[in-house]
Amino acid sequence: MGTIGAVAAGLVPLVCYAMTLARTITWRNGGIDSGDAATGAAVLGVLHPPGYALYVTVAHLTVRLLPWVEPAGAVAWLGALGGTAAAVVVYWSARVILADGWAQATVADAAGGEVVAPLQPRAGGGDSVRLDVMAAVAAAWAVALGPLWWRQSNLPTVHAFNLLFAAILGAIVARVTTRGWFRRWAVAGALVTALAATHHLTLLAIPLALAVALIGFDRGALRALRGAVDRVLIARLVAALMVGILPWVGLIVLAARRPVHLWGDPSSVGGFIDVVLAQQYQEYLAYPTALGTVYRAALGFWTIAREMGVIGFPAAMAGLALTWERRRVYGAFVLALAAVLVAFFARYAARDVESYLLPVAVAAAPMAAVGVRALFGMGTIQRWPLRATGVAILGLVLVAGTGIGLSYRDMDLHSDRAALDYARGVLAEAPPNALIVSETDLATFSLWYVRLALGERPDTAVVDRWMVAWPWYRAHVERVYSDIRMPDAVLSGRALASGQVTARPVVVTNADANWDVPIERGRLVHRIAPSAG
Repeated sequence: MGTIGAVAAGLVPLVCYAMTLARTITWRNGGIDSGDAATGAAVLGVLHPPGYALYVTVAHLTVRLLPWVEPAGAVAWLGALGGTAAAVVVYWSARVILADGWAQATVADAAGGEVVAPLQPRAGGGDSVRLDVMAAVAAAWAVALGPLWWRQSNLPTVHAFNLLFAAILGAIVARVTTRGWFRRWAVAGALVTALAATHHLTLLAIPLALAVALIGFDRGALRALRGAVDRVLIARLVAALMVGILPWVGLIVLAARRPVHLWGDPSSVGGFIDVVLAQQYQEYLAYPTALGTVYRAALGFWTIAREMGVIGFPAAMAGLALTWERRRVYGAFVLALAAVLVAFFARYAARDVESYLLPVAVAAAPMAAVGVRALFGMGTIQRWPLRATGVAILGLVLVAGTGIGLSYRDMDLHSDRAALDYARGVLAEAPPNALIVSETDLATFSLWYVRLALGERPDTAVVDRWMVAWPWYRAHVERVYSDIRMPDAVLSGRALASGQVTARPVVVTNADANWDVPIERGRLVHRIAPSAG
């Protein structure tokens, strides 16, 4: 029964992701970075901070294994598999929590008196086990068919790996908070934590939230863990951490290759720190005002509630209430994780930052399973297993139907080619051997993908106007295009028109920017006329 449940937990989301999968790069649903991700995967490059070395390596292998699929489509399939695997892991976490004897309820017996009966499955009870499985499936579907989760799982994006790492860490937390620490779980936790940190540092919020919950509500578990520490365990933990940080070494190796797609300079110590800590993006931390921070915090909680859905979120709140007395540590972990990531969301006003709230939905999903199971279990308590099963089936239909009904149309990207058509249009309109100066991630990433990943118009050069402010980017451009010079941190129209930068014909994607020189307007690209002098 458990295997069937795991298959069901993953199969329905996978079918939905496959039917709505982006076949190429996209600008929809937060997919602007898809051009960057797909380009890095195709040419084994370095993505935007923090670099995502493990993701790029796996995505590159995926592209190589699917040569008949467009690179962006292959990377989208990797996202679909990552989102599906995360849903299955969430199902497993829910089963662990449900099997733990999480609550009791007072019900009326046949004589009219009151008795205390468990809401969680009785040992060996086939009906109760079936209801457990169905509740866990419902919880997995509630989050996996939510809009944020879905949009990370059907387009080329790094966030599907965030989901999978968060789900695995959440599963370890569910295991150790219900059944105690074992040496192998400590080692597994160290390994996954290190791997997750190399993918994105925000995932460290999960072990941080666990530490807060243990210190606040179960110091005995910490004492037990300390008592189990010996030289052998320390050696294993150190080995796990060393293996886990290997993707950071891989980031240096990727950069040392000097690929045509490079963001930052992680081959140097200072450049490595800049990329891993995403220092180029830290300016976003200064944007929100005090009132704006409060607003964004409220928006963060609303985003989590919307992601879990009209069934999943109330069920999660009910599950937290039901488990608070018996399994307070896990409940405190969920609340601490929500507080940490919502605080990050409130202060970091970057594009698509709501994706980093998904670990909260991952952690809360087992609580949703408890709430759903409590509803299903009322029939079991009253000795109406057929009625309970009917309620469970109806609940599954409602969860799947609600998620698909609310999200499918917006998530459907299978025919979206706007980003690809734009980039191809720009390249087609550009004159031979042109330097194309682009602005905004929307334009630049699309052009990178068609020019570098698909190999179209190799005679042209694509340079982002605002990235020229970074010394590493100027050096990268001069290395890739030997006839282009980047003497200044500002790419001005006068420098382009005078031939100071290159002798190539120069076109720009934004004619309305402040160029200070005459512009010959076109449809998608606009030419900077050479100056007479």
